[in-house]
Amino acid sequence: MLSEAPSLTKQNDGYSLLCPVAPSFPRVDVKDIGSSFALHPETGDWYGDGKGNLARVSGLEYLPQKVQSLLSVQRGESVFNPTFGIRFFEYFEAFKGSPWVALLLKLDVIRQAAIPYTDSTLKMQYTPLRCVTRVLGLELLAESSKDNRLPVRIDFDVQGVGRWQHDLSIYMPTKEQMAKRAQLLAQTSPFGI
Repeated sequence: MLSEAPSLTKQNDGYSLLCPVAPSFPRVDVKDIGSSFALHPETGDWYGDGKGNLARVSGLEYLPQKVQSLLSVQRGESVFNPTFGIRFFEYFEAFKGSPWVALLLKLDVIRQAAIPYTDSTLKMQYTPLRCVTRVLGLELLAESSKDNRLPVRIDFDVQGVGRWQHDLSIYMPTKEQMAKRAQLLAQTSPFGI
């Protein structure tokens, strides 16, 4: 993340661009990312653990579910955190069929891994992909979404594990769904946004 504005100076043999950067934001070990109810790999629903409780996952077992959930939240969906979320829908619509799509999606995942988000509700800063130290790749496994799901392959360096790859199915809304959400958010927002 830039710590101040870049500067460009003319030299005798060209130009020099200086980009001062802030120290890397601290990451947590994957074992410390928390836990959640486990989602069934086929249905996406909660399921029992065989002891009468809902199954739970934590740490590295929770990571694919956490990443999939995060990458399925479009920016502007949250009334209370309108700047939170990913811009996959926006980029996919604007650059569909272009070689830029995958690069822009990867850049947005890098933003989730490297740029701290200020959560006004929790009054804290964190990177949304809290344990990801580096995004090595994001590959689209299909040209378009099917049944609102876009298959992707992610390749991360994860704190406490090292290199980690996983195939995910990211939620991708339609234009109609996004328009309906925007209308609903405008009607229900306590801030009139």
